[in-house]
Amino acid sequence: MPTGFNPDFEVLSQLSDQTNSVLAAARQQAINLTQDTIEPELILASLLDVAGIDQALGEAGIDQTVLQKITKNNKRGSATGEPRLSDRTKTALGNALSFAKANNVAIVDPLGLLVGVLSEAEIAKKLSKEKIDLEPLKGKVGAILAEQSASASASPTTNDLRPATNQ
Repeated sequence: MPTGFNPDFEVLSQLSDQTNSVLAAARQQAINLTQDTIEPELILASLLDVAGIDQALGEAGIDQTVLQKITKNNKRGSATGEPRLSDRTKTALGNALSFAKANNVAIVDPLGLLVGVLSEAEIAKKLSKEKIDLEPLKGKVGAILAEQSASASASPTTNDLRPATNQ
């Protein structure tokens, strides 16, 4: 679980290490901007730096420059304390967990987080104004998650009980 977050929020215990790094980067942006809360736009800005996100967006026909434009609306605040997750961000994280579970995955990876953030109501409204449809991205990410799940269950187990031999 990333530091500086409320441990009572269930989804935080179900994030991959890479997703925790994305949240930590968004938290640092909030600190740098002296904002009271970590908003979905800050998470989106951090996600756009993650390897593989640009490819998934491109394959789904989503122009990354539109998403970058959405992230540019972060204003400087006057907070003096630790930023907390906004209600919108909690909704986006819940969306990400629901999406992961719907695709039979227990851990939210950055692609799942991307779907969750883009599904958050205010961001989804901005995407709709730009005529961006999330369904192709959801389908693409769902296929990637299914492929990862299938390959994980097909890989041999490491619980080999045979004694090691010295050669």
